[in-house]
Amino acid sequence: MSGTVDRQWFEGQVCLFEAIRPECEAYTQSLERILKHAALVVAPHALVQSRTKSIVSFAEKILRKGYREPLVQMIDLCGARVIVHTRAEAHAFSAWIKKHFRVEEVAEHDPAKHLRAREFWYRSVHHVVQFRNGIFPTEDVPVEPGALRRDLRAEVQVRTIAEHCWADVGHDRLYKSGFLVPARLEREYAQMAALLEAVDEACTRIADAVTAYQTGVAGDKSSAEAEHELEVLELVFSKDPGNAGLAHQIARLALRLGKWDRVTALVKDFARRPPHRLRLCAGIALCEQHKGDPGGPGHREGRAFLEDAVRADPEDVEGLMALADALAGAGEGGASAARQWYERAFEKDPANPRVLVGCVRGRIGQTKSASFLALLQPTLDAAIRRCRDQIEAEVNLPWAYFQLGELHLLRGQPYESLAAYARAVRSGAEFMFDAALAVVDQLDGASGLPEGADWVRRLLLLGKAVRADAGAPAHLAGLRSQDGPDFGGRVVIVAGGCDESVEARMQAYGTLLRSTFATFTGTILSGGTSAGISGLVGELAAESGGRIRAVAYLPEALPAGVAPHPAYECYTAGARDFTPLQPLQNWIDLLAAGVRATDVKLLGINGGRIAAFEYRLALALGARVGVVDDSGREANKLAADAEWWSIKGLVRLPVDAMTLWNFVEAPFPPFADVAQRREELARCLHDEHRRAKKAENISLAEWEELPPLYKESSLQLVDHIAVKLRYLGIEAFPAGDLRAGEPFTFTPEEEGTLAEMEHGRWNVERLLDGWTPGPRAEGKRRHPNLKAWQELSAEEKRYDYNLVRQLPGLLRQFGIGLRRRKAGKA
Repeated sequence: MSGTVDRQWFEGQVCLFEAIRPECEAYTQSLERILKHAALVVAPHALVQSRTKSIVSFAEKILRKGYREPLVQMIDLCGARVIVHTRAEAHAFSAWIKKHFRVEEVAEHDPAKHLRAREFWYRSVHHVVQFRNGIFPTEDVPVEPGALRRDLRAEVQVRTIAEHCWADVGHDRLYKSGFLVPARLEREYAQMAALLEAVDEACTRIADAVTAYQTGVAGDKSSAEAEHELEVLELVFSKDPGNAGLAHQIARLALRLGKWDRVTALVKDFARRPPHRLRLCAGIALCEQHKGDPGGPGHREGRAFLEDAVRADPEDVEGLMALADALAGAGEGGASAARQWYERAFEKDPANPRVLVGCVRGRIGQTKSASFLALLQPTLDAAIRRCRDQIEAEVNLPWAYFQLGELHLLRGQPYESLAAYARAVRSGAEFMFDAALAVVDQLDGASGLPEGADWVRRLLLLGKAVRADAGAPAHLAGLRSQDGPDFGGRVVIVAGGCDESVEARMQAYGTLLRSTFATFTGTILSGGTSAGISGLVGELAAESGGRIRAVAYLPEALPAGVAPHPAYECYTAGARDFTPLQPLQNWIDLLAAGVRATDVKLLGINGGRIAAFEYRLALALGARVGVVDDSGREANKLAADAEWWSIKGLVRLPVDAMTLWNFVEAPFPPFADVAQRREELARCLHDEHRRAKKAENISLAEWEELPPLYKESSLQLVDHIAVKLRYLGIEAFPAGDLRAGEPFTFTPEEEGTLAEMEHGRWNVERLLDGWTPGPRAEGKRRHPNLKAWQELSAEEKRYDYNLVRQLPGLLRQFGIGLRRRKAGKA
């Protein structure tokens, strides 16, 4: 600016601005309120700032810029800034602004469009906006109409955090400083700009990846854990009933648990009009709650919520899918409308697992053909990877497992499909099985559908039966084998290698299995043939004199060269060759007969792909599964499968006869002779152990200070005393004061057997509690002695020997004598 300042003009312009500035303040506050409401929808973590130009800033700018009509020419008398996490959020917010304001296209400024290849980096997008007629106020944005002056303009900047850092730290200082910036500072600033641009792009990639994963509640919590978390969140929310983020978190968790009423109540009790994401949850809940009456008012209200949510954010794939799912179940005409929404979602995110399977189901339902699936293999593979990423990140569980199972089924990979569905069954709620069964029913009857749909249906029906937990489930009655077995007593499944390639190796387990089942009375379910592990089980049954009943499920036609073992009671499942139908029918008959899955054990040795499914099926239904360490093939793979090792009830059993015997025979009844003084005897055993360790200069806690884990271990040891004695043919009897008489002593052979039994008991106790072999680490539940008896050093065995030697004397103190049972006495 040159020449003399027209002071009269200057004073006049400042006075004019001072007069209208209160109106600008009200305008700015309304703008900020509107943008904050928009953030709830578009970018929940965005930071919204606003300001009205100060008198000083206005005065300086009109002097320096040379405006003649500053109140007309200046576009930033009112201003706001929206700081988001990613470029995608910045684009979404800019789109929202263009939709809800009148934006001066001439003034809109996006510097990124003008950057040359070697330039960095002022990329904040500036919008010059005015309020439009009929947009605000709305139910979502309750602002005072008087503050919405359409003759005023405002500048709204939209930028990412990294862009804000660049601008806030340097841009304003360097380019609004009024002096020439030295070249050295220019270079340093350019370097910083390049680094921040890389950071900005990395943040966007990470956020996009997380968004791709997180379409549901994070984590694979048990129902009890999720219920507790829901209770905690609801208590916190009661102190802040307008917290939209917390309300959405509660709603998603309630959806995960199938608590439809909790979601709808949350929406009704929300302190203001719920944001669209909360209305989306309410729509899902209402449609699920009333899916049995798709034409009724509840389902219609749910669809209205979903339509409202989609209007609020037509780019939200989850909303599009929820509306499509609701319409698909809405009776006549719904399927056609649903396909349109599925296809719209597919255009936006074709590798989204839920989107892809929805589109596939819709097309199969329309054409009754699955022949087009061959063309979708690359997309199916991408969706499978997306599911795997979700599972690795522990989000969208257990739905990610259900979707993974369906994708593998459509991809023609039935065994991978069963493995995924089995993992879903383990953690899914009952209502989820109905949804998954509806999917399989929708695929039923389509020509060209890959093998495995019937296997999946039976697996889901088993999962539903276990979750119902009401005795023999009625919905399995129609699938039960005709004249199927009635199971009485204990049931153990023995699965493993029967292939001729491992026949010689499997025969080496014969002695181990004889020791494992030496005292077992009950039913063993196995393969039914004379080969491998199933052949060894047949021999056990034949040699047991009726103590062991062997039951098997075989296909109608056995493969060439395969013969059934004559000791088995056989039932038919499947028409040709061995498939997952045999173990599935095994479990259908068990549950239909009223056997609880938690009362069943499975012992796994080696095995191929059917055995791999048997292991996972048993775990999914709640049985205890022990795989013999280093037995090869699928048993080893399961031992290394991180997805299953978090499941309580899966153990790696060392090749140790007494460990396997304890695994099969447990749980054990309490020692009746000391039932009233059980804890007292456990305390005595612990005190003896403390004295032995004290002699080695090792300090142990007293009983009162002992952690619950170790108290329970001592109590289980007491319970096991009767088991050890019975195994050796020694009986306990109440005999008053025996202290004066000659004490009972075990023979060296008996001591050795009892010590080995105690180590096997301890192994099983720890393994079932989630401990693993390794360097000792109490917090990580690792112990170096979780191994076979023969692998222990003499020093490590000494503890077990000392313990069994003390038993006769300790029992004498409790008035219990010991004697060897006479031959022939039961």
